[in-house]
Parts: sequence; structure tokens; C-alpha cells
Amino acid sequence: MKEKNGKTKLHIFPAMVYLSFLFCFCSLFHIHVLSEEKDTIPPTIKVEITDADKEFTSKIRKATVKITDNKMVGEINKEYVFKEGKDSFRISIKDAAGNESTYKSDVYIQDYTDPEIITEGIEDGQTINGELNINIYAIDEWLDTKKSQVKIKGQNSLDEYDYFFAEDEKRINIFDFNSFKDDYYTLNVYLSDEAGNEIERVISFMINRKGSVFDLDNKNKEKIGRISDEITDFSITEKNLSQVDTESARILFAFNARVINLNYGTDYRLEEEKSEEGYTYTYIFSNDLFIKDGIYTISVSTTDEAGNVNDTRLGKDTDEIRFAVKKGPEASYNKK
Repeated sequence: MKEKNGKTKLHIFPAMVYLSFLFCFCSLFHIHVLSEEKDTIPPTIKVEITDADKEFTSKIRKATVKITDNKMVGEINKEYVFKEGKDSFRISIKDAAGNESTYKSDVYIQDYTDPEIITEGIEDGQTINGELNINIYAIDEWLDTKKSQVKIKGQNSLDEYDYFFAEDEKRINIFDFNSFKDDYYTLNVYLSDEAGNEIERVISFMINRKGSVFDLDNKNKEKIGRISDEITDFSITEKNLSQVDTESARILFAFNARVINLNYGTDYRLEEEKSEEGYTYTYIFSNDLFIKDGIYTISVSTTDEAGNVNDTRLGKDTDEIRFAVKKGPEASYNKK
């Protein structure tokens, strides 16, 4: 554009001035755009369990839980105690950014209780003179049938019987009518469960079906059914596993078929002995009873604690105790 004087004038528009200023400003400064970094790391869960390698335990089982996170200072510690029986636990935790971690434990079995023993048909110290019918129950959800057992052992005979529980049956029945010998027995019940809890019970009992056994010493035994010129130191021995009621013992003494009442202490006396094999009673008769010539008959009848009625006339080794005394020429005599 020309002015009136003929000279040209340059006009700078405001927009051009702004762009030039902005270019110069940007060349002098660097501009940074700030953005927050996203958290994608979930929390960490570490768990330590006592006896973790065992399904069963009889001890208190605990779990120690440690929780850490990259945005957290320190750690969180928790403890979990497993309940008795089957038990497990689950942990789920989420951080502020929404990251979640989950832990689930195995199923463990805690058994803090000993097994229980129930017996039927037998009591400690019991005497049995009939059939033996014993039921033994094992009360435990996790019974170890491989370790649990019942044992019966005789004291004198040394007979031994073993019984085991079936896997699907926690009862043992012991039935016997007459195969067990007369003897003192020990019944031992031992139970163990999968966790190692144990219990044991010992029951002592006696089987006494036969009652007393009577015997004579060899010297007197030879005189039964015979005639002797003298009878001295005559005695009858009674052996029994059970104690005999000697105060109610019935002693029959006959001379020439006439019964004579005997007085304890003068006509006869009694010696008693207790041993591991039972009781021994010795009836010792006075020599004065056999002074006269004639036929003598003796019998002893007792009752023992087992309820057996014992009699010398029933014994195969004693039969009827009958003999004769004659001081002089030997006369004929028949036992019958």
C-alpha cells in the first residue's frame, strides 16, 4: 500500500503476532503431561499350618496367615485354630485398586478325643460258670482297626485268644460255651484311632465250670475199697479256682452205716491255702475216728463262689470213699 507521499507501510496482524510468540515460548520450555501409574499387583497370602503333612492329628492344629501388599507398609498377621473334626478355611482379600487374592486350605481332621470302650457281659473280678458271651464296642469315628484289638490270655493254661475289629464293624462278640478251660483270664482291650489317641482297659475274670477237684494222697488212695489194719493221717484235699464256703461244708462220716456227727477242731480240722492256681482246702481227720474195726464211709460236699456244688461222690478220682479196718486176720471185703 502506498501512502500519500508514495512510501509502502507493513501491517502485522494480531494473529500473526500471537503465533510468533507461542513458537518462541515453546522453543524455550519443555511441557510434561503427568499420569498416575495403575496398580495391577494383587496382595500376597502366605500360610503355615502345623502338621500340614498329616490328615489326622491329635494336637491343636493352627494356621498362621501373613498378608502383604506393595502399597502397604508392614504385614497383617492372623491365626486360625482348626476345630475338632473335619475343618478347613478360606481367605479372600482385595486391595484398594481392586486386585484380589484367594487362599483355600486342604480339609484336615483334628481328633482331640480318646476312643471309648463299652463292654457288656463281663465285669472285673467276675466268675463265670456257664457260657461266655461278651460284647465289646469301640466308640470312635476314626478308629484304626489295624491297631485296635482285643486279647484274652489264661493265667495257668497260657491259652491266648486274639480278636480284631472289622473295618465296617466296631463291635467284637466273644461267645463260648465250653471250649475255654477253667482258669483265671485277663481281657485286654486296646483301641487306637487314626490321630493316635489311645485307650486301654484290663478286665480280670475267671471261668469255673467244673468246680472242685477232690483228691486223696497216694497212701490213703490205695486203701479205698480195701481192708486195712490201721488208718492214720487220713485227709481229703479239695482244689478250686474259686473260694469255697467251708463254713457250710457238709461232711458225712459213717461207721458201719451209722452216721456220726463230727466236731470241728476235735474230730477234724481244716487247712486252707491260696496260690496262683486257686484255693486248696485240706480236711484232716483225727486218727481216733478209725480205732474200731468196721466199715467207714466219708464224703464232703461244698459250694463255691461260682455257684458250683461240689461233692466227693461225683468225682471220677474219688468216687465213694469207703474202706474197712480190721485189726487181726484179714477178712474178705467188697467195695460194692
